[in-house]
Amino acid sequence: MRAASLQDLDAISALEQRLFSYPQSLSQLEKMMSGGALGLVILVDGIVSGYAFCSHGGGDADLLVIAVDNNRQKQGFGQRLLIHLVKALQQKGVGFLFLEVRSSNLSAIGFYRAQGFEEIGVRRHYYPAAFGKREDAVLFKLCLTDLALEQFQSI
Repeated sequence: MRAASLQDLDAISALEQRLFSYPQSLSQLEKMMSGGALGLVILVDGIVSGYAFCSHGGGDADLLVIAVDNNRQKQGFGQRLLIHLVKALQQKGVGFLFLEVRSSNLSAIGFYRAQGFEEIGVRRHYYPAAFGKREDAVLFKLCLTDLALEQFQSI
């Protein structure tokens, strides 16, 4: 695991295209990476197999994306990315980490709940969906000030 760099952009974009129905464009990813987002990549045999980005300011952070290649899911890589982000945010004095997740993404919802995130609301019609429709986002937060990383499931 290491900090993401612009040299990872093509690999991150390729993963983004494979993993998401509505992926971010290469220019959106580049803007996020150049705009001060805290980013990490996880490498397996030298290949970017997962990534995570969050923005932070004013004592709070937003998890923008966390993604792991399909053939590496359910192996603890997402949790490792999250733990490293949380450590970095705690060192910066961030108090809360927020995120949105598609209401249909039950796997991600279960993951975030298992990591101690608290569901705090719903944003109606937040995400684009098939046939011009919209999908709700479930909002979560994690308090980092009192969080001991031992609370996370063991890796």
